[in-house]
Amino acid sequence: ALSCDSAVDPDLQRGGVFKKFQNEASVAASASGLEFGFGCANWNSLVVFQKHLGWRHVQPLPVKVLVPTPTRNMPTSFALDADGIASWRCSSPTTRFSMHTSEDAAIITTRVKHGGIPVAVIVRTIARRSDTTTSLRPLIAAACKHHRAPLALYVGFNHAFAVRGITPPRKMLPSPLHMCVKSLQPHIDQDTLNFSSYELLDFDAY
Repeated sequence: ALSCDSAVDPDLQRGGVFKKFQNEASVAASASGLEFGFGCANWNSLVVFQKHLGWRHVQPLPVKVLVPTPTRNMPTSFALDADGIASWRCSSPTTRFSMHTSEDAAIITTRVKHGGIPVAVIVRTIARRSDTTTSLRPLIAAACKHHRAPLALYVGFNHAFAVRGITPPRKMLPSPLHMCVKSLQPHIDQDTLNFSSYELLDFDAY
């Protein structure tokens, strides 16, 4: 079960409404047979998730700013439309996604502006082969060229790739996200729950 948008009316805050709502949601999810919940908490809600709701903090979501480097063999880039692979998760009416592919890997991206500067945001990385160590540098270059962006941004992790980049200073991250998990069934030990990847396309960031 994915725990996504949760908010409490300012007039009702500090009255236990958030904890009551989250606990009721966990009971309902457990009764429906779901085995565990996962999601991202910002810094303000992380203590509540851990101390009062019993969630385990897995890790902060890494944030990397990526500078494209020249590449001889530029991967293929194309826009995702409303059909095929984009028919469900990538069919947002407000966000346009693109895919960039090489023989060994692929990434899905979108374009945003930060301070008027276009940025290619990597929302999903995909390993197409498991028997090689793949560099994302050609795909990052392709994404920046496709979106006409001088930089790329990657939030999350995928153990299939080592994404190296610049970590922004804390003051530039007003609300860092923290990945959390919670067991919903007695036979699931939440201390053993681990993820091989967790990226922006896995939750409701885009």
